[in-house]
Amino acid sequence: MIHDFELMLRKLLRDNVAALTDDLQVRFEAPDQDWVDYLGDLSHGGAPVLGVDCCLVEVKENAELRSNEWVESEADGLLFADPPPMRVDFFYLVSAWDSASISESLEPGRAEHQLLYEVLACLAAAQPINASRIYPASSAVWRALPEAIKEVDLPTRVAPAEGYSRLGDFWTAMGTSIRWRPAIELVVTLPVLLPHEITGPPVHTEFVAYGLMGPIDETRMTIGVEVLHRTAAVPGALVRLERSGLPIREGIADDDGRLVLSDVPPGTYRLHAWAERLGDFQTPPIAVPSGSGDYRVTFP
Repeated sequence: MIHDFELMLRKLLRDNVAALTDDLQVRFEAPDQDWVDYLGDLSHGGAPVLGVDCCLVEVKENAELRSNEWVESEADGLLFADPPPMRVDFFYLVSAWDSASISESLEPGRAEHQLLYEVLACLAAAQPINASRIYPASSAVWRALPEAIKEVDLPTRVAPAEGYSRLGDFWTAMGTSIRWRPAIELVVTLPVLLPHEITGPPVHTEFVAYGLMGPIDETRMTIGVEVLHRTAAVPGALVRLERSGLPIREGIADDDGRLVLSDVPPGTYRLHAWAERLGDFQTPPIAVPSGSGDYRVTFP
Protein backbone atom coordinates (compact mmCIF):
# COMPACT_ATOMS: atom_id res chain seq x y z
CA MET A 1 0.00 0.00 0.00
CA ILE A 2 2.73 2.51 0.94
CA HIS A 3 4.68 1.50 -2.17
CA ASP A 4 1.67 2.28 -4.35
CA PHE A 5 1.09 5.62 -2.67
CA GLU A 6 4.69 6.77 -3.09
CA LEU A 7 4.64 5.92 -6.79
CA MET A 8 1.39 7.86 -6.99
CA LEU A 9 2.96 10.86 -5.24
CA ARG A 10 5.99 10.78 -7.54
CA LYS A 11 3.78 10.79 -10.64
CA LEU A 12 1.66 13.62 -9.23
CA LEU A 13 4.74 15.82 -8.76
CA ARG A 14 6.26 14.81 -12.09
CA ASP A 15 3.07 15.66 -13.98
CA ASN A 16 2.49 19.04 -12.33
CA VAL A 17 5.87 20.59 -11.49
CA ALA A 18 7.67 21.81 -14.61
CA ALA A 19 11.20 21.49 -13.19
CA LEU A 20 10.72 17.77 -12.48
CA THR A 21 11.25 15.98 -15.78
CA ASP A 22 12.57 12.62 -14.55
CA ASP A 23 11.47 10.15 -11.89
CA LEU A 24 15.04 10.25 -10.58
CA GLN A 25 14.44 13.81 -9.36
CA VAL A 26 11.77 12.68 -6.87
CA ARG A 27 13.12 10.34 -4.22
CA PHE A 28 12.10 8.99 -0.83
CA GLU A 29 15.47 8.92 0.94
CA ALA A 30 16.81 10.58 4.05
CA PRO A 31 18.12 13.98 2.82
CA ASP A 32 21.65 13.43 4.11
CA GLN A 33 25.04 13.68 2.39
CA ASP A 34 24.30 10.58 0.33
CA TRP A 35 21.27 12.35 -1.12
CA VAL A 36 23.33 15.47 -1.91
CA ASP A 37 25.97 13.37 -3.65
CA TYR A 38 23.30 11.48 -5.57
CA LEU A 39 21.72 14.71 -6.82
CA GLY A 40 25.11 16.05 -7.87
CA ASP A 41 25.74 12.92 -9.93
CA LEU A 42 22.51 13.55 -11.87
CA SER A 43 23.96 16.67 -13.49
CA HIS A 44 24.00 16.48 -17.27
CA GLY A 45 26.78 18.25 -19.12
CA GLY A 46 27.65 20.22 -16.00
CA ALA A 47 24.13 21.68 -15.72
CA PRO A 48 22.77 21.65 -12.14
CA VAL A 49 19.76 19.50 -11.35
CA LEU A 50 16.80 20.23 -9.12
CA GLY A 51 15.34 17.50 -6.93
CA VAL A 52 12.58 16.89 -4.41
CA ASP A 53 13.09 14.66 -1.40
CA CYS A 54 10.06 13.13 0.34
CA CYS A 55 11.31 11.64 3.60
CA LEU A 56 8.93 9.54 5.71
CA VAL A 57 9.58 10.71 9.27
CA GLU A 58 6.69 9.44 11.37
CA VAL A 59 3.86 6.88 11.39
CA LYS A 60 0.87 7.10 13.76
CA GLU A 61 -2.56 5.51 13.95
CA ASN A 62 -5.40 7.92 13.18
CA ALA A 63 -7.58 7.25 16.23
CA GLU A 64 -10.42 9.44 14.94
CA LEU A 65 -10.95 7.04 12.01
CA ARG A 66 -10.74 3.87 14.12
CA SER A 67 -13.62 1.45 13.59
CA ASN A 68 -14.68 -1.79 15.27
CA GLU A 69 -17.17 -2.86 12.60
CA TRP A 70 -16.16 -6.01 10.74
CA VAL A 71 -17.18 -6.31 7.10
CA GLU A 72 -18.53 -9.58 5.72
CA SER A 73 -17.83 -10.57 2.14
CA GLU A 74 -18.22 -13.62 -0.05
CA ALA A 75 -15.87 -15.17 -2.60
CA ASP A 76 -15.57 -18.62 -4.18
CA GLY A 77 -18.39 -20.04 -2.12
CA LEU A 78 -16.97 -18.91 1.24
CA LEU A 79 -17.88 -16.24 3.74
CA PHE A 80 -15.12 -13.96 4.99
CA ALA A 81 -15.05 -11.58 7.90
CA ASP A 82 -12.74 -8.67 7.21
CA PRO A 83 -11.52 -6.76 10.25
CA PRO A 84 -11.73 -3.02 9.77
CA PRO A 85 -8.43 -1.69 8.40
CA MET A 86 -6.22 0.40 10.62
CA ARG A 87 -6.16 4.01 9.47
CA VAL A 88 -2.61 5.24 9.75
CA ASP A 89 -1.16 8.72 9.22
CA PHE A 90 2.12 8.80 7.32
CA PHE A 91 4.13 12.00 7.84
CA TYR A 92 6.49 13.14 5.08
CA LEU A 93 8.91 16.07 5.05
CA VAL A 94 9.15 17.34 1.48
CA SER A 95 12.20 19.47 0.70
CA ALA A 96 13.57 21.09 -2.47
CA TRP A 97 17.20 20.87 -3.59
CA ASP A 98 19.45 22.42 -6.22
CA SER A 99 22.79 20.80 -7.04
CA ALA A 100 24.25 24.13 -8.24
CA SER A 101 27.01 25.86 -6.29
CA ILE A 102 26.59 29.42 -5.07
CA SER A 103 28.16 32.06 -7.34
CA GLU A 104 27.54 35.64 -8.43
CA SER A 105 25.24 34.41 -11.19
CA LEU A 106 23.63 31.46 -9.38
CA GLU A 107 21.43 31.55 -6.30
CA PRO A 108 20.48 27.92 -5.64
CA GLY A 109 18.54 29.01 -2.57
CA ARG A 110 16.05 30.99 -4.67
CA ALA A 111 15.69 28.12 -7.12
CA GLU A 112 14.94 25.79 -4.21
CA HIS A 113 12.37 28.22 -2.81
CA GLN A 114 10.60 28.46 -6.16
CA LEU A 115 10.59 24.68 -6.53
CA LEU A 116 9.23 24.29 -3.00
CA TYR A 117 6.48 26.79 -3.80
CA GLU A 118 5.47 24.88 -6.94
CA VAL A 119 5.46 21.58 -5.06
CA LEU A 120 3.30 23.16 -2.34
CA ALA A 121 0.84 24.46 -4.95
CA CYS A 122 0.68 21.01 -6.57
CA LEU A 123 0.02 19.20 -3.29
CA ALA A 124 -2.52 21.76 -2.10
CA ALA A 125 -4.49 21.48 -5.34
CA ALA A 126 -4.43 17.68 -5.23
CA GLN A 127 -5.79 17.22 -1.71
CA PRO A 128 -7.41 14.90 -0.95
CA ILE A 129 -5.13 12.74 -3.09
CA ASN A 130 -7.07 10.31 -5.30
CA ALA A 131 -5.44 7.83 -7.69
CA SER A 132 -8.25 8.26 -10.22
CA ARG A 133 -7.11 11.85 -10.78
CA ILE A 134 -3.47 10.80 -11.29
CA TYR A 135 -3.55 7.64 -13.42
CA PRO A 136 -5.45 7.09 -16.69
CA ALA A 137 -8.15 4.48 -16.17
CA SER A 138 -6.73 2.45 -19.07
CA SER A 139 -3.20 2.21 -17.64
CA ALA A 140 -1.72 -1.02 -16.28
CA VAL A 141 -0.66 0.77 -13.08
CA TRP A 142 -4.24 1.86 -12.45
CA ARG A 143 -5.60 -1.65 -12.96
CA ALA A 144 -3.03 -3.09 -10.54
CA LEU A 145 -3.78 -0.69 -7.68
CA PRO A 146 -5.32 -2.17 -4.51
CA GLU A 147 -9.07 -1.54 -4.38
CA ALA A 148 -8.66 0.08 -0.95
CA ILE A 149 -6.96 3.13 -2.51
CA LYS A 150 -8.08 2.90 -6.13
CA GLU A 151 -10.94 5.40 -6.27
CA VAL A 152 -10.72 6.69 -2.75
CA ASP A 153 -10.10 10.21 -1.50
CA LEU A 154 -7.14 9.66 0.81
CA PRO A 155 -7.31 12.08 3.75
CA THR A 156 -4.48 14.53 3.11
CA ARG A 157 -3.06 17.50 5.00
CA VAL A 158 -0.52 19.81 3.38
CA ALA A 159 1.57 22.19 5.51
CA PRO A 160 -0.67 21.90 8.60
CA ALA A 161 -0.67 24.98 10.81
CA GLU A 162 0.98 23.24 13.76
CA GLY A 163 3.96 22.25 11.57
CA TYR A 164 6.46 19.50 12.28
CA SER A 165 7.58 20.07 15.87
CA ARG A 166 10.97 18.38 15.55
CA LEU A 167 12.23 19.95 12.33
CA GLY A 168 15.43 21.23 13.97
CA ASP A 169 16.22 17.79 15.39
CA PHE A 170 15.53 16.27 12.00
CA TRP A 171 18.10 18.41 10.20
CA THR A 172 20.63 17.91 12.98
CA ALA A 173 20.30 14.15 12.49
CA MET A 174 21.16 14.52 8.78
CA GLY A 175 24.77 15.46 9.66
CA THR A 176 26.91 18.55 10.05
CA SER A 177 27.43 18.96 6.29
CA ILE A 178 23.70 19.47 5.63
CA ARG A 179 22.34 22.97 6.16
CA TRP A 180 18.91 23.56 7.64
CA ARG A 181 16.17 24.29 5.09
CA PRO A 182 12.39 24.65 5.06
CA ALA A 183 10.26 21.60 4.32
CA ILE A 184 6.59 20.96 3.60
CA GLU A 185 4.90 18.56 5.97
CA LEU A 186 2.60 16.20 4.07
CA VAL A 187 0.31 13.92 6.07
CA VAL A 188 -1.65 11.22 4.26
CA THR A 189 -3.92 8.61 5.84
CA LEU A 190 -3.69 5.13 4.38
CA PRO A 191 -5.53 1.92 5.28
CA VAL A 192 -3.47 -0.93 6.66
CA LEU A 193 -5.35 -4.07 5.61
CA LEU A 194 -5.45 -6.97 8.04
CA PRO A 195 -5.80 -10.64 6.95
CA HIS A 196 -9.43 -11.66 6.55
CA GLU A 197 -10.79 -14.71 8.26
CA ILE A 198 -12.93 -17.50 6.85
CA THR A 199 -16.09 -17.58 8.95
CA GLY A 200 -17.74 -20.49 7.19
CA PRO A 201 -19.63 -21.59 4.11
CA PRO A 202 -22.44 -19.31 2.97
CA VAL A 203 -26.17 -19.93 2.84
CA HIS A 204 -28.08 -18.31 0.00
CA THR A 205 -31.83 -18.30 -0.55
CA GLU A 206 -33.01 -18.22 -4.14
CA PHE A 207 -36.63 -17.77 -5.20
CA VAL A 208 -37.72 -19.51 -8.40
CA ALA A 209 -41.24 -19.09 -9.81
CA TYR A 210 -43.06 -22.02 -11.36
CA GLY A 211 -46.69 -22.59 -12.33
CA LEU A 212 -49.18 -23.10 -15.14
CA MET A 213 -52.19 -20.99 -14.12
CA GLY A 214 -50.13 -18.54 -12.10
CA PRO A 215 -46.72 -18.16 -10.47
CA ILE A 216 -46.01 -20.19 -7.37
CA ASP A 217 -42.93 -19.19 -5.41
CA GLU A 218 -40.77 -22.13 -4.41
CA THR A 219 -37.74 -21.49 -2.27
CA ARG A 220 -34.42 -23.08 -3.15
CA MET A 221 -31.25 -22.93 -1.08
CA THR A 222 -27.57 -22.98 -1.87
CA ILE A 223 -25.70 -24.27 1.16
CA GLY A 224 -22.01 -24.46 1.95
CA VAL A 225 -20.80 -27.63 3.65
CA GLU A 226 -17.57 -28.09 5.60
CA VAL A 227 -16.07 -31.55 6.28
CA LEU A 228 -13.69 -31.94 9.22
CA HIS A 229 -11.87 -34.68 11.11
CA ARG A 230 -11.82 -33.21 14.59
CA THR A 231 -10.47 -29.77 13.59
CA ALA A 232 -8.64 -30.67 10.34
CA ALA A 233 -10.18 -30.31 6.88
CA VAL A 234 -11.02 -33.51 5.00
CA PRO A 235 -10.30 -32.94 1.29
CA GLY A 236 -11.90 -35.25 -1.29
CA ALA A 237 -14.73 -36.42 0.97
CA LEU A 238 -17.90 -37.53 -0.78
CA VAL A 239 -20.90 -35.76 0.76
CA ARG A 240 -24.56 -36.56 0.22
CA LEU A 241 -27.53 -34.58 1.42
CA GLU A 242 -30.17 -37.21 2.23
CA ARG A 243 -33.83 -37.12 3.14
CA SER A 244 -35.51 -40.30 4.44
CA GLY A 245 -32.39 -42.20 3.40
CA LEU A 246 -32.57 -41.00 -0.23
CA PRO A 247 -29.82 -38.83 -1.75
CA ILE A 248 -31.05 -35.36 -2.75
CA ARG A 249 -27.75 -33.65 -3.63
CA GLU A 250 -24.09 -34.71 -3.50
CA GLY A 251 -20.63 -33.34 -4.13
CA ILE A 252 -16.88 -33.72 -3.44
CA ALA A 253 -15.10 -31.56 -0.85
CA ASP A 254 -12.25 -29.40 -2.15
CA ASP A 255 -8.74 -29.14 -0.72
CA ASP A 256 -10.11 -27.09 2.20
CA GLY A 257 -12.81 -29.65 2.96
CA ARG A 258 -15.56 -27.41 1.56
CA LEU A 259 -18.25 -27.79 -1.07
CA VAL A 260 -21.44 -26.10 -2.19
CA LEU A 261 -24.77 -27.88 -2.76
CA SER A 262 -27.27 -25.98 -4.88
CA ASP A 263 -31.01 -26.05 -5.54
CA VAL A 264 -31.92 -27.56 -2.17
CA PRO A 265 -35.62 -27.35 -1.13
CA PRO A 266 -36.34 -26.39 2.48
CA GLY A 267 -36.73 -29.33 4.82
CA THR A 268 -35.04 -31.66 7.28
CA TYR A 269 -32.05 -33.65 6.06
CA ARG A 270 -28.98 -35.57 7.13
CA LEU A 271 -25.49 -35.04 5.76
CA HIS A 272 -23.76 -38.33 4.95
CA ALA A 273 -20.03 -38.25 4.27
CA TRP A 274 -17.51 -40.86 3.22
CA ALA A 275 -13.74 -40.39 3.27
CA GLU A 276 -10.89 -42.78 2.70
CA ARG A 277 -9.34 -43.95 5.97
CA LEU A 278 -12.23 -42.38 7.90
CA GLY A 279 -15.13 -44.38 6.51
CA ASP A 280 -18.77 -43.23 6.76
CA PHE A 281 -20.29 -40.66 9.03
CA GLN A 282 -23.82 -39.26 9.21
CA THR A 283 -25.00 -36.16 11.02
CA PRO A 284 -28.09 -35.88 13.18
CA PRO A 285 -31.08 -34.27 11.39
CA ILE A 286 -30.39 -30.73 10.20
CA ALA A 287 -32.81 -28.06 9.04
CA VAL A 288 -32.47 -26.21 5.76
CA PRO A 289 -32.37 -23.27 6.12
CA SER A 290 -30.38 -23.44 9.33
CA GLY A 291 -30.72 -20.66 11.85
CA SER A 292 -26.98 -20.82 12.53
CA GLY A 293 -25.95 -21.25 8.90
CA ASP A 294 -23.79 -24.16 10.05
CA TYR A 295 -23.64 -27.17 7.72
CA ARG A 296 -20.71 -29.13 9.03
CA VAL A 297 -19.76 -32.81 9.02
CA THR A 298 -17.22 -33.63 11.73
CA PHE A 299 -15.69 -37.09 11.73
CA PRO A 300 -14.87 -38.27 15.26
